[in-house]
Amino acid sequence: MIKEKRFSAKYDFHTGLLSKTCFFLGFILFLISLVEFILGIKILLEPGSYFALGLLFVGFGGISWFFHSQFAKLSEIAAEIENGQHKK
Repeated sequence: MIKEKRFSAKYDFHTGLLSKTCFFLGFILFLISLVEFILGIKILLEPGSYFALGLLFVGFGGISWFFHSQFAKLSEIAAEIENGQHKK
């Protein structure tokens, strides 16, 4: 038989931590690309690589933040239903 998995509405797959980490890494990469541009040096990768990676990290952070906010709303709705406060 197939075992059915049940997830709590309060368990959001750690998307809040993931979004904060991605935002932080993205802004660090933006700072590196800014320093690279101002000083005119090449740090390990091709010019613009850190900017592109920073943009990807900030984009992924935004997507995971959106999922985090949706999981929070879902948790509130589930708590209302469990407590019987939901309108019928």
